[in-house]
Amino acid sequence: VAADEFYVTDFVDYSNGASHYRKYRFIFVDRQAFPYHLAIARDWLVHYWRADMDEAEWMKREEEQFLADWQATFPGAAGEAVSEAARRLDLDYAGMDCSLTADGRVLLFEANASMLTHLDDSREAYPYKHRYVPRIFDAMGAMVLRRAAAGRRD
Repeated sequence: VAADEFYVTDFVDYSNGASHYRKYRFIFVDRQAFPYHLAIARDWLVHYWRADMDEAEWMKREEEQFLADWQATFPGAAGEAVSEAARRLDLDYAGMDCSLTADGRVLLFEANASMLTHLDDSREAYPYKHRYVPRIFDAMGAMVLRRAAAGRRD
């Protein structure tokens, strides 16, 4: 590779021995975690827009289960790690992409203040997203109203 600098890290097989990889996205609003999406793909480099979530109905069911109760997917220490990430980022709005390793640890891909949150998926193909994603918008609106009512300018 022709480059002046590059980073190398060990590959972590987060497929849990299955033929698919999973990338979970959380959105943090006022330090509270909200599940946003689950992308399931055959390749380790998972992006939601490239994951073929229409490949099989089980993928959508798994994503819906994650959105309905993320702590069932991230039980115990894994759930605590997600909540701790929200607290330590200490931002009014942020997001985190991660997965779970075979031994149940959270594998962090990225966390930042510019995670995209939208609801462009069709209601017919992804009705569950239209039930769960609006919680993020509602939490953001409620936070803004709380801050406005308290007269905060930060």
